[in-house]
Amino acid sequence: MSRRKLEVATPHNGEVATPRERERDDMLRYISDMTGELAAMAGAARMPMLTYFLNMARVEAEMQLHQGAQADRAGRALG
Repeated sequence: MSRRKLEVATPHNGEVATPRERERDDMLRYISDMTGELAAMAGAARMPMLTYFLNMARVEAEMQLHQGAQADRAGRALG
């Protein structure tokens, strides 16, 4: 069995990503979406502290997604 990196095209930007990178991105998008929805529910129920923490989790997931994409592009430029 080969140890080469398996690569697939990502649908959102046309660049190449490993399945592991794609799984990580999908997971981060899911976390961002779900915490956003939960934050909206908490806001509607007038729970400001819970809304704040859920929005912080959403923002963190989005930042991790953005940083991962930047690191991937930088790694490809170097290698």
